[in-house]
Amino acid sequence: MRITDATYYQQGIKFIPDVKVTGTPVQGVPTNNTVSKLEHFIDVNERLLLLSFLNVDLYNEFELAIQDLPNADVKWQSLVEGTTYIKDGEKYIFDGLRGYSKDSLVAYFVFCEYLKNDNSYYSTSGIVKIKDKNATMFDPTSKYIDCYYAFLNKYQDNYSNQYPDYYVSTDGSIGVDYYGVNNDSKVVTLETFLRDNASDYEGYEFKRFETVNSFGI
Repeated sequence: MRITDATYYQQGIKFIPDVKVTGTPVQGVPTNNTVSKLEHFIDVNERLLLLSFLNVDLYNEFELAIQDLPNADVKWQSLVEGTTYIKDGEKYIFDGLRGYSKDSLVAYFVFCEYLKNDNSYYSTSGIVKIKDKNATMFDPTSKYIDCYYAFLNKYQDNYSNQYPDYYVSTDGSIGVDYYGVNNDSKVVTLETFLRDNASDYEGYEFKRFETVNSFGI
């Protein structure tokens, strides 16, 4: 069972062309080659991300819980679907791994990995960049960076003072917070949520990600 599916990549800055899903997606039954490729990236990179903040025991527990999430422990429902909780007399919102209105930190992470791979492919003469004769080529670096910082803003606390904060509005557009005015939001990052609820996720191991200014650089 995946956290996200193809429908998470059909809107906003994480839109992937040719991902066309009709009706309810059925796991293991791709609707086209692009969806099949995307499902592979979802499987691999969701696991990679989960192991970035859960230890092995918690990860294995999570994998069992998500198979029947409505009947799983509340801690796993809260992690995936989000929750409102009280800390030191204040209420905070965690949007969950699936995010509010599919504005998911997991989807941003998967999309970044998909975009890095989709920018080039192997041929008999080496690695080449994809070129479509019917399309106008553009440098995907800025799109990658926008999505990567959207991921960071949901995943970890203030990651760097030398970069502006990026935030995503409900319509999927990206905003830039150069002065940190959005930092007082009651919507918390995954890092804050785990720290505030550490007793529920005993032994979790949170990995912080570095900032980038190009593909993996």
